[in-house]
Amino acid sequence: MRPEHKDAGVALVLALILGLFAIAGVGQIYVGRAIRGICILLGGLIIEGSAIFIMITAFFGGPFIGITLIALSALADLAYYIWQAYDAYDLAQQYNRAVDSTGRVPW
Repeated sequence: MRPEHKDAGVALVLALILGLFAIAGVGQIYVGRAIRGICILLGGLIIEGSAIFIMITAFFGGPFIGITLIALSALADLAYYIWQAYDAYDLAQQYNRAVDSTGRVPW
């Protein structure tokens, strides 16, 4: 019996919605890449934790340093958020192509 396809839209929505709440990696877990998803979750938590640390440090470092650090932290967080959502979508596409060509789960 062939495995069912993974819906790339579901993977993307899971990654986008839960990623907003710093719960990244769920889209990867959905497509069967649990270790990758957990690593992405931990990476997201580290980025969020460092963002909080940067905000506290920036508060005591003066306005220019504070604004610069917060902006850099926000850019890093946004880039990570976008990447993990794209990765979840792409993994679902890879999964479906593998199921179509081999009839088996790719990982």
